[in-house]
Order: sequence, then C-alpha cells, then structure tokens
Amino acid sequence: MDTAAVLREVSDFIERPKTMTIGGAQVGAASGESFEVRDPSTGSILTEVPRGGHDDVDRAVAASRAAFEDRRWTGLRPGKQADILQRVGELIKKHSAELAQIESLDAGKPLKLSSGEIWAAGEAFRYYSGWPTKTYGETNPAGDDAFVYTLREP
Repeated sequence: MDTAAVLREVSDFIERPKTMTIGGAQVGAASGESFEVRDPSTGSILTEVPRGGHDDVDRAVAASRAAFEDRRWTGLRPGKQADILQRVGELIKKHSAELAQIESLDAGKPLKLSSGEIWAAGEAFRYYSGWPTKTYGETNPAGDDAFVYTLREP
C-alpha cells in the first residue's frame, strides 16, 4: 500500500502509543515489553505494541470471567444486547476506510481485499444483532457422531 495515501486518522493512530484493553482499562504489558509491527509489503516499521505474555492472558481471562459472572452482558435485556451489537456494526462501517487501511498496512495485502473483509465484519455484527431477541431454547440437529445440548444460563 502506498503510505503517501494513508488517511490522516490512520497516521494519527499509528503514531499514538498502543495499549491492550483488559477489563475495560487501557494497559501495557505486565512485563513492560513491546515489539515492532512491520508492514510486510515494505518491511518498514509501522508502530510498536505491547508484548502480551502469560500474566496478561491471565488478567484478560480473569476480567472476562468477572464480566460474565457480574452479568454485565448476560444481565442486559435482549433488545439492549441487539442495540449494542448493531452499533458495533455501524461503527465498523462508519470507520471502514481507516480500518481497511490499518489492516492492509498490518497484513501487507491489497486495500480492496481488506475493504471487503471490514465490510463483512460490519455485516456479521449486523446479522448477529438480530439473534439476542430470537432465543428459542432449541438445539440444532447434528450428525450421528455428535452430542449437542442446550445449556440454559442466566
């Protein structure tokens, strides 16, 4: 990708210090380590990101478990869950040009390909936003070699 054609928002993002989101907080790696991200198509350094390690994975898993246990998501009304997922899809589409450029720079692939992938991600959230309000408690059939069941949790 021609770095001269990079959007200002993408340039600003690349220049900002990077963090990880764990438990809703922006944090660095527990080790303090980071690594360079390179544009595979040119080999040039794009940015530097935290090098997450075992401690960071443990923190993320604990935060995820806490979010599940305190019902931040599962305690929401289905309509509210649908609204949130719909909004994520809208935001992906609203920022699709920037996201596609970031993906192209990071993966070294054509912008047209990244643009299609970003569009599909927005569509996936739009599609899945309809599911929270359509819980029927049914188990879909599977092959004879599979055991499937519905586990009802709050």
